[in-house]
Amino acid sequence: MSSAHLHLIINHIPVLGVLFGAAILVYGLWRSQDAIVRVALGLFVASGLGAVGAYFSGEGAEEIVEELPGMSHAIIEAHEEVALIAFILTAVLGAASLGVLLWRRRTDIPRLASMTLLIAALGVFGVLAYTANTGGQIRHTELRDGTRQTPSPDGIDHEEDDR
Repeated sequence: MSSAHLHLIINHIPVLGVLFGAAILVYGLWRSQDAIVRVALGLFVASGLGAVGAYFSGEGAEEIVEELPGMSHAIIEAHEEVALIAFILTAVLGAASLGVLLWRRRTDIPRLASMTLLIAALGVFGVLAYTANTGGQIRHTELRDGTRQTPSPDGIDHEEDDR
């Protein structure tokens, strides 16, 4: 398994973990069930750990894909910059969730703390979704705005600007 393959596997953990964690947290708040809220916070902790793996496996993935034909270094750099922000925010969400879980080991988690983490999770998910989009553009040129692939006689796809 290459670094690029590992990165592609791991990077789904924070994105889906925060998304499902937020949905479960909404349900737990709606039902006023502390156990469900705790499951959601546990997903945020797991997402934070997944973000660590995704971020640090990114460098190895970059080394592999930057040598492939048709790669855009500008897109790789844009993904790398937003990935750092996503990593930090997801790690902070995970750490805050772990802190709340440890702080309220024996008593119910206050609704205000849960609501605050939910709002944070929704913001973090937005950044993660944007990061995933920029990462997808690295190899999926059909996701790039205003560009399309045209085959050429040399067998290499070249980008054309539709603007």
